[in-house]
Amino acid sequence: MHSKRLLIPLVLAATFYGCGGGSDNGDNPPARPELSSIDEATAPKSVATAYVAGTTLFEGSTSAAAVVGMTSKSAAERSPGLVEFSIDRLRALRAPRASSAGNKGSISTKAPIDEQESCVNGGTARIVGDIADQTDFLLSTGDHATITFSHCEIDGVTIDGQLILSEIVVAENTSSRFEFRKVQLGYQGDRSNIDGSFHLSIPTDYDESKPIPVALRDVSLRASSNGRTVTLSNVASDTTIDFNSGSFSYSMAGGVADSASGVSVTLTTTTLEGDYFADTLNAGEMTVEGAKSSRARAKVSAPNELVIEVDADGDGNFEKTLDPIAVSELLGN
Repeated sequence: MHSKRLLIPLVLAATFYGCGGGSDNGDNPPARPELSSIDEATAPKSVATAYVAGTTLFEGSTSAAAVVGMTSKSAAERSPGLVEFSIDRLRALRAPRASSAGNKGSISTKAPIDEQESCVNGGTARIVGDIADQTDFLLSTGDHATITFSHCEIDGVTIDGQLILSEIVVAENTSSRFEFRKVQLGYQGDRSNIDGSFHLSIPTDYDESKPIPVALRDVSLRASSNGRTVTLSNVASDTTIDFNSGSFSYSMAGGVADSASGVSVTLTTTTLEGDYFADTLNAGEMTVEGAKSSRARAKVSAPNELVIEVDADGDGNFEKTLDPIAVSELLGN
């Protein structure tokens, strides 16, 4: 990660631009829309909808500008997506902190914390929780924390709402449930909303100069922007991502629906590789399933180009192969 701040989040400029509505709270998982039928006409939209699952989590944008691509082209300029933002929250809470006596690492039992810090460009972020500071680390198994953002502005992004970390385990891996409650983001005059939750796990000790494996489980999120709502239901993902070079590879499965296309499908198989700085998809394939076992399978035939096969009757045979289509054209459907 590129920030050493403790509580204040990184820039979220890539996250859910626009306006829309969220659920009442993160305890209620988003409802799963009825599956759409997949045929020759709807297969491209079905595949494009599946791509949105990746952009929502890794880019943090419902614009589907790339598979997991960031909005800018370098690590120095880009903004992190939802996954990187969450990883930084775990890192921040595990950073060395001063005890009430001014000594780091001196607290051996769990201690309540209630701190408020000023954000870089205005507003506040308040953290309340039950935290342990052991061997120079603040976070330990069994801890929990709630971060409340109040008009917290960083580099043009305004953040409101709550992020709740619970079910924290610190062992070989560090994992936590992240719950987003009425999180509202503002950027360049636009507003957005996100509600829901996921479990995230990363190695406790990892080399920031190398790719990092990230495991996501039980992803249930609703992201709304510009009247468009993307819903992820029971999504799981295993990803290796290099936040320095931009290279990534990931697998993903679960339900995704996009109100813009009116499509709801299930990702059954996804293995993709690429470079999100260059907005490049280099290898892999994905299969999505719709109503009555209808399916579409997209294979990377060349960088940023896909060939889509269609099994409209759900008999297990892909009877139709569509002409190659550029990812940019696919996401414009």
